[in-house]
Amino acid sequence: MGAATVTRGDQSTSGPYPAVAAIREGDAVVAEDGVLGRVDRLLGSDARTPVYLVVCAGRALRRRYPVVHVSLITEVDSRRRLVQLRGRRETIGRLPEALPFVY
Repeated sequence: MGAATVTRGDQSTSGPYPAVAAIREGDAVVAEDGVLGRVDRLLGSDARTPVYLVVCAGRALRRRYPVVHVSLITEVDSRRRLVQLRGRRETIGRLPEALPFVY
């Protein structure tokens, strides 16, 4: 598990996934090589903590909604409403558009 950083003004918090509480629908999502899209939806667990982000990525005719696990988050800036992800736009944009099947 990677550590993420949450930035709120002058304060920073780190830990395994401290950033998820600060993420809101509509926040900009940025990959290592540029802007990917916006947070379309937050998918949580029984504990009501977001576990996955559904990202609206691409242009109108080629729009995709990849499901991104919170472990890919490297930084969240709640003041600028920005979510930074580990990985390249092309790779993240090709992630599945459905949740993993668990039984």
